[in-house]
Amino acid sequence: MNPLLRIVIIVLIVLGVIVLSLFSFVKLRHGIFVISRIEVIGCETIEAPHVVSLAGIRAGHSLLFLSSGAVKRAVETGDPLITVAAIHKKFPDTVIIRIRERTAVAIVRTERMLAEASADGHAIRDSMHVFDLPVISRFPSELSNGMFIDATLLTTLTLFGELRSTDRALYDIISEISYSGDEARVYPRHFKLTALVKNPADRETLKKLQAILVMLREKRQRAEVIDLRFKDAVIRQVSTHY
Repeated sequence: MNPLLRIVIIVLIVLGVIVLSLFSFVKLRHGIFVISRIEVIGCETIEAPHVVSLAGIRAGHSLLFLSSGAVKRAVETGDPLITVAAIHKKFPDTVIIRIRERTAVAIVRTERMLAEASADGHAIRDSMHVFDLPVISRFPSELSNGMFIDATLLTTLTLFGELRSTDRALYDIISEISYSGDEARVYPRHFKLTALVKNPADRETLKKLQAILVMLREKRQRAEVIDLRFKDAVIRQVSTHY
């Protein structure tokens, strides 16, 4: 056989094998374990179709070749309300997306913005949807990648997140915290008084405030100012009854 013809035949055979392999790969990728069902678990305020859209999963995708890591990253980075996503493949045709939503723990109010903020410092909404949240005011409004960057503000948001989860009664006492220099003014709910605390506020100081408020209510006394910046609390009291 002509050597040139032999080379041509070999090249054609190799090309045929490559084309056949590619065709088989595409057929395998799109023809086996085709996704027909997507379940979204954990939605509270977010709509499930929105999560599916963030995931980028399309009809005809193969479950076998789906990258769980890529879907997880797409969901977590696509919406600031979503803090954690877990992707599970359930053969032969189902994808399960579990999410956990960020919860607003405070309203951050500055001269330039009013935003709901999560315990980890994300500005999750640029307006107020939940009206019974405590307010944190007089802070810089700088954001970086959707997160507040002021250290004291982040500390306070973390504290609020912990109180909301572990001591709801103490969390619910706070109507507003307003920071100014080395001190903060705490305005308790249902009391017409101001509490002065060190910057930043901490759980121990707020517990002291809670105890004093209980005492004032039990004794049916009113106070104008409770100074908790020092070891011993100083109460400026008015002796009138409720």
